[in-house]
Amino acid sequence: MNKERELLLVALDFLNPSRWLDPADQHVLNILTRDIEEILAQPEHIPDEREPLDDREISHGFRISKKAIHAESFWMGVRFAEKAHGIGVE
Repeated sequence: MNKERELLLVALDFLNPSRWLDPADQHVLNILTRDIEEILAQPEHIPDEREPLDDREISHGFRISKKAIHAESFWMGVRFAEKAHGIGVE
């Protein structure tokens, strides 16, 4: 479960109308609760698997970068970031 869905579940617990005494507050809480429950009822979106950048794309990124100085470090940084985001990981 992603962090957003976990947060919505915590919010649902907090928004429980029995915690609030003012009827106007309860009405707003009921609306928020309904909207959150509708979102949680939808299947969780799993991002499509992305392909790693090819050598040409990384080289182009290095050339257009105004701050990159060392090609090898730039290259390793790209691969590190891809791996950290699950891109191209077997």
